[in-house]
Amino acid sequence: MRAASSEWKKDVLSLLKHYVDKVPGSFLEEKEYSVSWHFRKADPEQAADVARELTDLLLQYTANTDAQIIQGRKVIEVRNAGIDKGKAALYFLSKKNYDFVLAIGDDRTDEDFFRSLSAQAWTVKVGMTHSNARSNVMSYKDVRNLLNMLKDRARGEV
Repeated sequence: MRAASSEWKKDVLSLLKHYVDKVPGSFLEEKEYSVSWHFRKADPEQAADVARELTDLLLQYTANTDAQIIQGRKVIEVRNAGIDKGKAALYFLSKKNYDFVLAIGDDRTDEDFFRSLSAQAWTVKVGMTHSNARSNVMSYKDVRNLLNMLKDRARGEV
């Protein structure tokens, strides 16, 4: 993976903190090369209006930076351009030979992940929408059932 810069992050973080204060129930998630504003616990109507406003501001601010804006399910993520879950997965998978790879996700940001993995990987989209994943399940409860089934099979209980 190429070296990434996060010089844009300090100012974006300051802006997003303002929106956390503005929208009760919203919160920030900070990672090394990304910052996300989550609004799944906020009033849906208010959060949707504010999310549009915030997205416009972020697009203007990041226009001349190495950052990109990703809109997911009730989240706006600002991350380094060219870095995604798929590239990260390939980087880590290249470090070791794995017997089994399972990728599960429920968001648009997971599509790069699904697309990057080989045909031998199990890829599962949570929700019944079109996806690059090879399989779909209805909900997180189905994910739990799948994981329990895999656990039982690994123990020889099935």
